[in-house]
Amino acid sequence: MNGDTCPGCPVVPVVSKHLATAVLARKAKLTKERCSVRAFQWLTERHEGLEMYAGICGRPYTSEEKNAIALDTGAVSGLSCPLFEPDGCVLGGLGPHYNRAEEMGKQPYGWLPTLIAATYDPVGFRELVKRGAVADAKTALLTRNEGFIYKDEHGKVLVG
Repeated sequence: MNGDTCPGCPVVPVVSKHLATAVLARKAKLTKERCSVRAFQWLTERHEGLEMYAGICGRPYTSEEKNAIALDTGAVSGLSCPLFEPDGCVLGGLGPHYNRAEEMGKQPYGWLPTLIAATYDPVGFRELVKRGAVADAKTALLTRNEGFIYKDEHGKVLVG
């Protein structure tokens, strides 16, 4: 993928929350709604290989949860992006800001559909997660290269 262009990705990309929010903000209302519907459908779809639906919100992960999420993250990385169509991305692509130097330091990172859903309807998103309707690996914070970020019992940031 070029450093300054949209990846045109058929698999779900990892982006910063900053980029997902900025891209969505520039879109017309109907495009935002269409993207959010697809994002929420993707979040609640039971994809093969995703086992953990604990609905973890507002508390640290246990060691077992961290291990399960780390394993499931690999399955998520191979899923088709719900915004990708034969004619291109529903968003019209992530645009020239994808993977640029100034974007690289933005945090947190996550799956594009997850960040779109969380931006578009944060209350609805949080409720789905709490109900255990979304695989935990789809909501976990990531590094730029799809590694799972978590904190240990002492607050030290680790990547699984």
